[in-house]
Amino acid sequence: MSSEATSVFQPVRQHVDHRLRVRLRVFLIIWVILAWAVAVEVLQQNLDIGLAFVGFLVGFLAGLFLSRMYRLDWSEGTTKVVSQLDLAGRIILAAYVLFMVGRNWIFGYWVQASDLMGFILCFTAGTMIGRVGATRRGIRLVLYAVGAIKSDEPDSSRT
Repeated sequence: MSSEATSVFQPVRQHVDHRLRVRLRVFLIIWVILAWAVAVEVLQQNLDIGLAFVGFLVGFLAGLFLSRMYRLDWSEGTTKVVSQLDLAGRIILAAYVLFMVGRNWIFGYWVQASDLMGFILCFTAGTMIGRVGATRRGIRLVLYAVGAIKSDEPDSSRT
């Protein structure tokens, strides 16, 4: 990365809690692995591309909702954006765990057994990228609200 690009993104990185940055990176790594697996399934014609798209879209929307699990706040003591699991987040987390346990049963009504695993991979990939996108947007909004970044900075959402 060039020094110019580093200087643009450094103010954002320095104001985001390390654990939050690590969580986003883990989600991105999982997404890359799942997207690769889905691409292989589609290219080998083991999964219909339309079904893959629907699974990804449904997962993405679920990821946007699941990003609410952690509330993003500004910590005056550390001058960083931190995430905390609040009561609503705990309820969402419990519902998500129950959903993940029963996802085969739930999706099994709409998706044939032969396509179910590919669909679930697409759904999970969509969930991961939806959570990353919504969390990055939330970080940017918190940083903008406290004045750590200006709205006219180019692509200041990179964490």
